Parts: sequence; structure tokens; C-alpha cells
Amino acid sequence: QGGSLEEERREKMSVPVLLVTLVVLVCVVNVYLHQYLPNNNNKHSEEHLEEHLEEEEERCLALVRDLPDFSRGKMVHIGSSMRNQKDDDELQEASSSSSSSSSSSSEAKCMKRVRNRKEHTPPSFYYFLHVPRCAGRTLNFCLLKSVFPPKDRCLTSYKENSQLDKGALDKLGHACRVQGTHDDLSVLTQLPHKNTVAVFTQIRNPVDRVLSAYEFSLQVATRYHFATKRKKNTNRTATDEVWPWLDLVPIMMESLARREEARKSLSSSLSKPNIWVRQHNASNKSFVYYNRVMNETREDLEGLDDGHLVLGDLDPYDNSLVMSLADFVKLPEVHDLLHNNQLYQLLGITNISKEPGLAKGIRRCCAGAAAKGTYEGTAATSLHRALLKRAERLVDDLWHVSVFDDLEGSHSSLCAASGWDLDQLSYKNGEKIVRTMRDEVDEMEGKEGSRLDQEKLLSVEYGRQNVSVREAFEKCVRQNREKKDVKNKVKFLRQLQDPYGRQILFSRENRAKISKDVLEYIRHHNQLDFELYEMAKSRYNLEEQQCKLNRDDATIDAKEKYI
Repeated sequence: QGGSLEEERREKMSVPVLLVTLVVLVCVVNVYLHQYLPNNNNKHSEEHLEEHLEEEEERCLALVRDLPDFSRGKMVHIGSSMRNQKDDDELQEASSSSSSSSSSSSEAKCMKRVRNRKEHTPPSFYYFLHVPRCAGRTLNFCLLKSVFPPKDRCLTSYKENSQLDKGALDKLGHACRVQGTHDDLSVLTQLPHKNTVAVFTQIRNPVDRVLSAYEFSLQVATRYHFATKRKKNTNRTATDEVWPWLDLVPIMMESLARREEARKSLSSSLSKPNIWVRQHNASNKSFVYYNRVMNETREDLEGLDDGHLVLGDLDPYDNSLVMSLADFVKLPEVHDLLHNNQLYQLLGITNISKEPGLAKGIRRCCAGAAAKGTYEGTAATSLHRALLKRAERLVDDLWHVSVFDDLEGSHSSLCAASGWDLDQLSYKNGEKIVRTMRDEVDEMEGKEGSRLDQEKLLSVEYGRQNVSVREAFEKCVRQNREKKDVKNKVKFLRQLQDPYGRQILFSRENRAKISKDVLEYIRHHNQLDFELYEMAKSRYNLEEQQCKLNRDDATIDAKEKYI
């Protein structure tokens, strides 16, 4: 019996041994096949991959080819698309008479744009393609609304799917003729005008723009998060009703809410009275020292016991209170709404495009190219070139291109290029006067003897004020930057603090400390925007320096600096 048990035990042990032996044998055979017979399999895989890349390339390029030219038949073209034989002769002459043919060709193009702008029939409609976080509010609300009388200004339409050319005097048969929105170029399809729309825009360094978008989203989210009761103002459009903030602000609000309980719990457990932090005063840009346990503020720490501790400032871009910048820039929504979206807006392929299917497909192709880690693949390079070729033509044809780097010069050159006199008497630049006009027109309906009232509203003197456009612009900038923005900053610094009282302070100094990896991520995923930014700077610099626009009497003292 003992012998039979031993045999049974050996039989049981032999089963796993056989299984292990079998597995090892399969692995050896597999290695042999891959090592000594690799050619056919690898060759097949490589061919399959190459076919897949070619198919992907053609699919993406087909989407770009199918994308309509939204400017055709709508926009005033002042660039190379208006070229005739005379222009070609000028370009050839410029190229042959200079050692730098590319520079001369660019200069000839620049001179041609200036001439075309002067010779062209005045535009019937001015459209400002307002790229978010490019100081567009200053241009739209402070400059344009001071230059154009209320009767010519369209009602604000920053809400999604708003009518672009809705005016206060439509019922009187007078169409508005100036508008600025966050829409992309596909919105031109809504306009009835033919070849008479002057489109201009303002472009910014893509990294600075993404950082500004992160800061703005957080500041707005904080304001809404801590508001006890939001006041609904039917005469104003709330920030979270405007693209792209209607998608980004709720994300930041949810991030704040998730971290709120942990912050409150830690605040209630504080007991050490010897911990001090620095707090920033946004009103006068000074610092004080603050102790939350003692609820005491001091200008300096002289006279305190040696045992006191001063905590370092919070990293505004990476802390426990809010979503970090590193996480923010990797959000799918940020990839769809911010990265490369300056170029997407110009081409009309944002997620609010009037051609949503094509636009989404092209954005996915671009995102796929960036996700591969480089733009140097065959499909990526072809797609890259196709999109930039379209963008280059549009930049060349725009009525004017401004750059964030030189706001003072940009605003001045726009006025000079458009023939707007900065020393003429300005108009009230608020939105209220346009809404008042609309209400007065509604009240006139069905009433007799309203002709005089109509003539008053249609007069170029309606809304005129006794200050120049220059003075009105400067006042508007001061009110926005020195009062409204400072007020919002004070509120933000007061509301959002860690348990010790440390604040989130956005500044140029703190931007310089952002992780290089994060900045490189932003750069990589905004390569198309960087190309567009260089195009815009090149055109702007040519018109400013080589064409020497006569703007000596049309300068704006806009020395305000923007973060």
C-alpha cells in the first residue's frame, strides 16, 4: 500500500512538470520563429503599417480639401488672391532688384495690400474675429465702439448661436455694420454681404494664451463658486455662457468643489499660533504678513519670538486647492477648445463651426498627429502643410492682423489702415445705448409722428460725446484694467486661500517658474498656432516697418500691460 501511494504521488507531481515543460517548449519555438524566420512576418507588418499611414494621410487630406473656403464671396481680399498681371510684374521686379528675393517679395506683397486697401470700395461690414485671451475686449469694446456710432453697431452676440448681424435699427431698415464675436470664420456664411466684409483679428503667443486661459477659467470659476446667489442680468452675457468658457469654467468649478471639504477640514484643525504667511494686496501691489490662528496682520515680523515660522508662497500652478496647470492642459476639452484653436478659428474648424462634421474630423487628425509625439510623420507633415497653406492665404488677405506683443502699435495701425481718425469726437462705447435704441424703436411701432424720433436715432450725432476717440479709448482701458480687473483680483485673492491664508497669485514672476515639461507639452500641442503666430508677426512687422504706415497722428497711449 505504501508503494502504491508513492506511485500516485509521483503521478500527481508529473502533471505540473509536464505543463511547465510544454510552456517552455512553446516559448522556445516562438523565439526561434521570430529570431530565425522574421522576414515574412515583419515585412507583412511593415507593409500593413505603411498602408494604414497612407490611408490615414489621404483621409485627413480629403477632409481639408472638402472644407469650404468660408471667406470666398464674403471677405474683402486685399492680399495675393487679388493678384493680377501688374502685381506679378511688381513682385518679379522686386525679387530681381534685391539680394534677398523672399524679403523683396514680401515687401511687394505688403505694398500691394496697402494699395488694395486704399483703392477698394469701403467695406459694408467690419468683422472682428475675436480670439479668446488675446486682449480682444480692449479692441472690441474700447476702440471699435468709440469709433462707430451706435446706429452702426450690432447687438452683442457672444452667446453661442446668436445672430451675427442683428442691429438695434433693423426695423427702420438700417443694418448694423460692425461686430466682434468669438465665432470662427465659418460664421461669415450667415452674412448677406458679398465681397465687402473686412475681417481682422489679433493673435498671441500660444503658450501665453494657454496660461492666460487657465488663470481666467480659475478666476471666473472661483467667483461663481463662492457667490451666495448669482444675480441674473438679462442685459449682460455671463462669462459661462460664452464659448469656450461655457465648457471650461464648469470643469474648474467642479475641481474647486471636490477640494472644498478637505480645505475646510484642515482649516478647522489649525492650532499653532506661530505660523505666518505672506499675503498680496492687489490694490497697491504690496505684501503683508498674516497669521490666521491669531487673525493678525503685520507689515513686518520684527519683534516676534524666534520660534515663528514663515511658510513659502503657494505655487499658483500646482497646489492642493485647484486643478494643476499640468492636469488642465491635458484635458480632452482643452485639446478641443484651446490647443491650436487660434488657427482653428481662422480656418473655421472649431467645435462651433458651421461645418461640424468636417471640422471635427480635421481636429481629430491634428490631435492624432500630435499624440504620436512628432509632427514629422508623412501624414502629419502633409496635413500640417495643407492647413498652414490655407492659413497663410487667409493671413495675407485679412483686412488687418494685430499682435498681442504690440497692442499700442496694433491698434494704431488698424485705425490708420481703416481710415479711422483717433482725434475725431467719439461715441458712447457702452452696450446700454444700443439696447436703449432698440427699445425706443420697439416703442415707436404703431405710433404716429415718430419720424423725428427715427431721424434722431439714425443721425450720426446720436450718442456723440465731447471727447476724442483717443481719450475715450484711454478711459475705457483704465476702467477695465485699473478698476474692474483689480476689483476681480482682490476678490479672487480674498476668496481662494489655503488653510493658512496663502493665496494663489498669478504673475509674470510665477509664470517663469512653471515646469519646463508642462511648457514643452503646451508648445508641442500648439505647433500649428506657433506657425500662425509667426505668420501674423511677419505680416504685422512688414506693414509697420517696411510699408511705413503713416500713423504719426494716430497713436494710442495704451501702455497697459496684460498678463
